[in-house]
Amino acid sequence: MHPKIRPGYLLYRRKGIIEHVGVYLGGGQVVHNSPNNDVEIVNIQTYAEGHTIRVVSMEFDDIEQLRHRLHQILNANRKYRATHRNCEHIASYLLWGRSSSPQIQAFIAGALIAGFAAWKAGNKNWLGYAVAGGMIGCMIYNHVRNYDYRMSMQTPY
Repeated sequence: MHPKIRPGYLLYRRKGIIEHVGVYLGGGQVVHNSPNNDVEIVNIQTYAEGHTIRVVSMEFDDIEQLRHRLHQILNANRKYRATHRNCEHIASYLLWGRSSSPQIQAFIAGALIAGFAAWKAGNKNWLGYAVAGGMIGCMIYNHVRNYDYRMSMQTPY
């Protein structure tokens, strides 16, 4: 039996090499941002898409602030953009009032390190190394993220 998830908790699920994040709103509802549907509120089973959900418990008590920010986001009707309006940007804005994407930051760091090393070594395919380094940076970041618990969709929430 898993602890009961509460509004403001971050819910992660695998999506290729990245982790897709949503914010639990309560009542079995999750808000997330995706390339196909932009920002949307769905039930937790739809969000999971059959994957195990990894939960990060957040110390978040200002539900009214979360609702206010959610209302702002939904009324803005902005389209998904991987680099500056992805699922992490929406989740961080909802909880902390500022948009950030640690996975994008890890990708950029990995790309810069690998690309520069390849360029410095005289490798003509430094751009390919940069992309590979970015992917590795993102995978490492996701591997070391601490989750409080995992839940399958057979688990009551």
